[in-house]
Amino acid sequence: VMDGLTKYDHIIGIKEATGDLGFMAQIIQETEGKFTLLSGDDNLIVPVLSIGGKGVISVISNVYPRETGAITRQYEAGNVHEAHQRFMKLLPLCKSMFLETNPIPVKYAASRKGLCENSLRLPMTQLSHHLQAAVAGAMETFERAAT
Repeated sequence: VMDGLTKYDHIIGIKEATGDLGFMAQIIQETEGKFTLLSGDDNLIVPVLSIGGKGVISVISNVYPRETGAITRQYEAGNVHEAHQRFMKLLPLCKSMFLETNPIPVKYAASRKGLCENSLRLPMTQLSHHLQAAVAGAMETFERAAT
């Protein structure tokens, strides 16, 4: 599959979001470093880095960009343990971003931080009230752990 894509010089990378680390490793192996593999799943940042991925196209970085970027920066600097610790603190928050269809939870989270208004175009609706508490709780837990 990747062999056909590597012949095009203007294709330099792939966002991989299947969640299948074996398939991702196969992409890296088959493209022999010609492609940059980026995780399309915040829940797999460190595992993807560990198989040769270079970063993440992230949902949670819309709300916590420095904290999310620090994971990749620490990993690339050789501070794997630090990257892992940061990732584990962020992981519950990442999971909360998919309690409903994206971008509903991240829009709510961003609005809680004052980054935007919590308004969406139809057919999307605002985050369910009971899930607002879950996202808010995950944000508060993360912010306490990050300090």
